Amino acid sequence: MYHDPANAEELNKILEIDEGHWQALELDLPEGYGRIESALARRISEEKNLSVPTRSLSRVRSLRKWSWAAAILIIGITIGTVMYYERKSGTPAKEIASTQANIVPGSNKAILTLSNGQKVQLNSDTVATINDGKLAIKNKNGELSYNDSKEVVMNTMETPNGGQYQITLSDGTKVWLNAASSITYPTAFNGESRNVKITGEVYMEVAKDRKHPFIVDVAGTSKVEVLGTSFNINAYSDEGVIKTTLVEGSVRVGASGAVLAKNDIILKPGQQAIAATSTGGQAASGAGITVKDAVDIEQTLAWRNGLFDFSDADIKTIMRQIARWYNLEVAYEGNIPKREFSGKISRNTNLSDVLKILEQSSIHFRFENRKIIVTP
Repeated sequence: MYHDPANAEELNKILEIDEGHWQALELDLPEGYGRIESALARRISEEKNLSVPTRSLSRVRSLRKWSWAAAILIIGITIGTVMYYERKSGTPAKEIASTQANIVPGSNKAILTLSNGQKVQLNSDTVATINDGKLAIKNKNGELSYNDSKEVVMNTMETPNGGQYQITLSDGTKVWLNAASSITYPTAFNGESRNVKITGEVYMEVAKDRKHPFIVDVAGTSKVEVLGTSFNINAYSDEGVIKTTLVEGSVRVGASGAVLAKNDIILKPGQQAIAATSTGGQAASGAGITVKDAVDIEQTLAWRNGLFDFSDADIKTIMRQIARWYNLEVAYEGNIPKREFSGKISRNTNLSDVLKILEQSSIHFRFENRKIIVTP
C-alpha cells in the first residue's frame, strides 16, 4: 500500500517519516517495526481522543480511513518484513558480507523443443512466430500459444531453474510451469482423449470437453484424469511425494496405467491427493493415496501469483524452493537447528534480502560460487 503513489502521502502522514528514512527502516527490521508500531499507536490514540459530537461527517470518514490504513499497514509490515521470525525467539539480523548473496530472482524463460529436435529459447521480451513444419507458434509476453491446427506433432516446453512460463494449448487449456518443470504435448488434439505429460510443478486450467477427457501423465508415475477443471500438481522428484490439489471441478487420481481403476481417488474442490513415491519413483495405487481436506489453495498457488508462502515449513523445505527459483545448489554443514517458518515474501526479492530474514532464527549462510552452504 505504501508504494502505491495514490496512498503514499496519506501513509507518510501516519508515520511522520520521509521516504528516505522509510527505506532505511526496511533494512533494519527490529528498529523499523518498533518505529512504525509507535507511530501508528500515536496516531490512533490522537483520533480516539477526539470528541465524537464535534466531528463533522468528513472527520468520521477520515477516522475510518485512517483506521483501515493503519490496520492494513500493520499487516503489510508484519508479513513483508518480520514474517520469518521464528516463533520463540530470534537473533538480530546479520549482514551477509558476500557480494554473491545479491543474486536476482528467476524470470519468464523456457526452452521449447520442436518435433525435429530443434531447441528454441523463450523469454517474455521476445515477440516471435516459431515455425514447426507447417505449424505457426506464437510467443509473446512470457506465453506460448497454439492456434487450432490440424498439424499434429509433439512439442516439449521446459523451464530451467530460475525460470517460469505459460502456454495455451490448441484446445484452449492454459498451463503455468514453475521452475525446473516441463510439459510434453501434441500441437493438436484429435483422439478420444487429450494426453499430456508433465514433470515438476504445473498449474492447469483445462478447457471443458466432456467427450474428450484430459489426461495428465505425471512423470510416468501417476495419472490425473480431467473433464474441465483447475488444479495444481507438484511432482518434484526431491519432494518425495506427488501432490495434486483441486481448485475447481473434479479430477480422478490414480497410479500410472490405471486411470480407471476402482480404487482411484476422485477429488472435490479444496482437496489434495498426496501419493508417496517408492524407490523406483512409482506412485502408490489409489488405495495408498492420502486425501487432505480444506487445503490452503492460496498457499498452493502462491508460486503462480509471485510469492513464496510457507506454513510451519522447515529450512530444507524452504531451501528447495529457493534453490529452484534462484538457480542455486544447496548444501548443509554442521548441526542445523530445527526451526519452523511461516509467512510470505515476493519471489521478486533479491536472494540477499530473503536470507537476511531467515538469519533471524540462528541459521546462517555462506557462498561458494552459486552454492549456498547452510550453517548453524
